[in-house]
Amino acid sequence: MIHKILDKIDALLAQSNLNPAQKKELDQLYQQLREELVILAKTDPQNAKTIADFAAIATLEALRDDSNRDMTESVKERLMESLETFETSHPKLANVLQTLITHLSGIGL
Repeated sequence: MIHKILDKIDALLAQSNLNPAQKKELDQLYQQLREELVILAKTDPQNAKTIADFAAIATLEALRDDSNRDMTESVKERLMESLETFETSHPKLANVLQTLITHLSGIGL
């Protein structure tokens, strides 16, 4: 399930108007996120799926020209909550989420 969600994110990025450098950076981040979510899914599949879902929504909102400000803030808050939740138990995941939030904020989240 996580892979399907992240595959959708890959498709969104491929179709986006981002410049090649931005696409490359986000591709690398999503690959790291995929790796960390696979690890998390072994012990906590529900939270792994939830984080993948929020990452997909955040990406969609960041790439949209007419993003919904309330949705954007809500998704950003949820990703930050996930980051804080897993800061100690999964520090690499928390680091990837922090970097992802920063990058997506730079393009519209």
